Amino acid sequence: MNKFFTKNLPWKITSLVLASILWLFVINTQNPMQPEEVRVTSIIIKGLPQLAEKGFVLKNQEEIKNQRFLVRIKGPRLQTDKLKIDNTLISVTLDLSHYMNDLSADSIQNIAKYAVSFGGVEGISVLGMRYDISNIILEKEKTVSTPIQYTITGNNNSEYTALTPIISPNVIEIGGAKSDVERIKQAIIEINIENFSEDELIQTVPVKVYDDQGEEIHGLKKLPQLVEVKLPIGKKKTVPLEATFAGTLPKGYVHTNTIVTPKQITIVGKAELVDAVQKIRLKEIQLNDIIQTSVVKTELILPKGVQYIDNIDNKINVTVEIKKENSYSYTIPTNELNLTVIGMDEGLGYEVLTDSVEMILSATAEELLALTFKDVTARINVVGLTEGEYTLPLELTVPNNFTIVNNPININIRLININEEVAEPEGEIQPEA
Repeated sequence: MNKFFTKNLPWKITSLVLASILWLFVINTQNPMQPEEVRVTSIIIKGLPQLAEKGFVLKNQEEIKNQRFLVRIKGPRLQTDKLKIDNTLISVTLDLSHYMNDLSADSIQNIAKYAVSFGGVEGISVLGMRYDISNIILEKEKTVSTPIQYTITGNNNSEYTALTPIISPNVIEIGGAKSDVERIKQAIIEINIENFSEDELIQTVPVKVYDDQGEEIHGLKKLPQLVEVKLPIGKKKTVPLEATFAGTLPKGYVHTNTIVTPKQITIVGKAELVDAVQKIRLKEIQLNDIIQTSVVKTELILPKGVQYIDNIDNKINVTVEIKKENSYSYTIPTNELNLTVIGMDEGLGYEVLTDSVEMILSATAEELLALTFKDVTARINVVGLTEGEYTLPLELTVPNNFTIVNNPININIRLININEEVAEPEGEIQPEA
């Protein structure tokens, strides 16, 4: 046996190389035609949006896309080998536009007309096709909304089983073939409590739809397909919400009030984290372009490890009350002005030489009408001044939301020495006769 492999070994190797070269030559020059059967991995369905516009759906869409589809082809060996090695080059198309003119009933069945293409590989012909789904089912579309129910799975001895989960959103919109939608009994999610803890309060779970026999209904459009589930594990606390703002209002407008809805929320988490929270801030609202009272949706900014358990989404309504600013000129008699003089040296007094001052304020019309002189305080700084007459700026303080337009407002005063003795009249005063 060993002699067979060792005797004339160089000649045998040479013969093998020559045979391989000859085989490659024949294959590449002659490239004979041969048949092959290839499995298709890509089935394209065209025309679904146009079908939806007419109020119909392809009921067996998922079955068509996921079916076993074989194509028997014939062509030059090199090309068929290429398709066999890379079957993604073969695609099958089902064009629904061929059926659009025959939508006269609620449910219509038709023969599926599949077309095969070869991704630019030339010289290939189709000998035949073998597939599972030979008919298409077009059916009127129907949409319903239904509440989402839940079941609890996991360790039944867990203390968490008594807690009520928060599902957001808690209603699902389901669309699909009319016959399938009318079978719907319930939309349900499965909550495994073993996936939750004080560190992991939130899970995202899929929604499944079942009929009255407990069978899952597939091929439906679900909005949403996934929902967020919060299981309130840990310490609870109710805290207020606080709106925050950035930017400034356009000139001539004032921000008069802020209403946050809801005013407060209940948070949950580890005790040490929850105890540290006194309020929950909201994402900043930009004031730059607001010129009228508006309701703005903004988001909660939650500390890490803390969640809210109220049945609301993360968007909070903030009513920003905006009013147009007006201006009004007030003439205030100085003897009615709540005036304070600061920094006056001991031994000096003062008298006001100005009878009245004019003050122009801007605010909302309601605020301007309600203002009284008691709401305005004024002071004069005379630090370092001696006897004499001076023109000095008034430092006025007005209520919040008011703006003084005509600053500075000046006033004339005289500082006098109150320690000088009054001179005695010359001569002796004679008693009256």
